[in-house]
Amino acid sequence: MPTTVSNALLWPAAGIGLLLLIVVGVVLFLIVHRQPGETFRHEGVSLHYHIEGSGEPLLLLHGFAVHGDLNWRVPGLTRVLAQRYRVISLDLRGHGLSGKPYQPQAYGRKLVGDAMALLDHLGIESAWLGGYSLGGYVALRASADHPRRIRGAVLIGAGWQDPDDEAFFTALDDYAARLERGAETRPLMSYLGDVPRSPGPLHLAIERLMLGVFNDRRALAALVRSLHDLTLSEAELRRLTVPLCIIVGTRDPLLREARALAARAPRASLHLVEGADHIMAAFRRETRRQFRRCLARWELDMDQNSPQ
Repeated sequence: MPTTVSNALLWPAAGIGLLLLIVVGVVLFLIVHRQPGETFRHEGVSLHYHIEGSGEPLLLLHGFAVHGDLNWRVPGLTRVLAQRYRVISLDLRGHGLSGKPYQPQAYGRKLVGDAMALLDHLGIESAWLGGYSLGGYVALRASADHPRRIRGAVLIGAGWQDPDDEAFFTALDDYAARLERGAETRPLMSYLGDVPRSPGPLHLAIERLMLGVFNDRRALAALVRSLHDLTLSEAELRRLTVPLCIIVGTRDPLLREARALAARAPRASLHLVEGADHIMAAFRRETRRQFRRCLARWELDMDQNSPQ
């Protein structure tokens, strides 16, 4: 009997371990296997981007410690959106195949500048914008700084962070210091919201893989130290003229920040993905559906308000 009980306990653990190995293996392949793209330079930094589909331009900005393919292509968002739009996916500086400066002053609102420079490089006057997590905060800052160039912004797993929250930025400084020392860290999103639970083993495994093998920790630390530069004051938020579509999972630690943004931005709508966390929201059909619905609604509004 003890042997039977022991085996019964070991099999589920072995199954979970095997599943984690398979997922990590798939992630490894997807990280290394990049879609061919193009590069351009902005303020001395090489920036990589990829374009797929045709139609109105839609610029996508990925999250922290990943890259354009991993954030948008792997969950199927690129494929769906490229059926109607000219989808432009940028590797943010510090990530992927783009340059990786080590100075905090090379990040912050320069991330916004890179996005606008890419539009200039492609001869695009204005575009739709999509941002996931870190990319959502960049997209929000871009909407405040360049409202005439942003037709509408879809933010997934992102919200509003009060720039006066000293405890938040102190925690980010600690996170950056741990990155620089090579110390173990919690996922960045753990510092960006009211976390109700610890990240699961899959999330932790992917996070450690990305930070330990496929990213330059010094570059990411410099970026983290610049995040205060991306925040908006409440007054700036209430003056926003760009329409925002905020999509967030009900188990995402940034749910509180997403609700705070929706309550303050004049033209914001909030869409919840039931049961999804910060990572899995990207893979949900509901996320793809809401993304397309928001863009379609804004296009209809533009058509109805355009001069005849």
